[in-house]
Amino acid sequence: MIVAIPGLVRAEDTCLAIARAASIPAANSRIEVFAGIDCIIVERFDRTMDGERVSRVHQEDACQALGVDLEGTDPRAKYEANGGPSLRHVAALLNGYSQEPQTELLQLLEQLVFTVAIGNADHHAKNISFLHTDARHITLAPLYDTIPTGLWPTLDSRAAMTIGAAVDIPDIDSHDLIREARAWGLPEPIVRVRLRDTLERLQESSHQVPNSGQLDVTSWVQRNTHPALGEPSANLTLHEDLHPNVRST
Repeated sequence: MIVAIPGLVRAEDTCLAIARAASIPAANSRIEVFAGIDCIIVERFDRTMDGERVSRVHQEDACQALGVDLEGTDPRAKYEANGGPSLRHVAALLNGYSQEPQTELLQLLEQLVFTVAIGNADHHAKNISFLHTDARHITLAPLYDTIPTGLWPTLDSRAAMTIGAAVDIPDIDSHDLIREARAWGLPEPIVRVRLRDTLERLQESSHQVPNSGQLDVTSWVQRNTHPALGEPSANLTLHEDLHPNVRST
């Protein structure tokens, strides 16, 4: 659980803006100040407008979709280490109930790359949701609750959900991302192309988006996405050359 930390809500707003600028679906957000306190206002993505008529789109998070009762059991069960859902459980739902599984899984991959790029160790099963497009099908909901926890060294660096074989966010590299996506059933060549494309878009968007607060979130993301693009290494080790027949030295 993330408690009140100075600068956190503005950092989250910046991260959502970076995702949107990179064409990764993310909730619209803005910062408002009430009685001197920064608040992030997040636009609901489970509502549609038709003129003045508002319609509700049913949504549920991964815990709800998988029947994990946090109130009746352990509230920490939203974390995989406490018996909560894994990314493979999430992928299985998309494979089983979406009309275009590969499209949805690639969007899940983009969300995962973004999560690693911002250093978010708190991307647990309550922070992944599904929208019900009809009575039988779901799509992956946009990103929300995106905290760059790595900016605060005192916060836990263990990933809320394991990625490939990696447990700690700073240890995750492209091998882990590829391994995870392959476990969902995605072909490796497609994964490599989407992974590199997503990182390039994040690198570009992090140069375009201004920081919402005093924390330099954009430079943090630039530094974290550089290694995968063949630049000098940084905190996150996304360092593998993503061309399948060429290895970086």
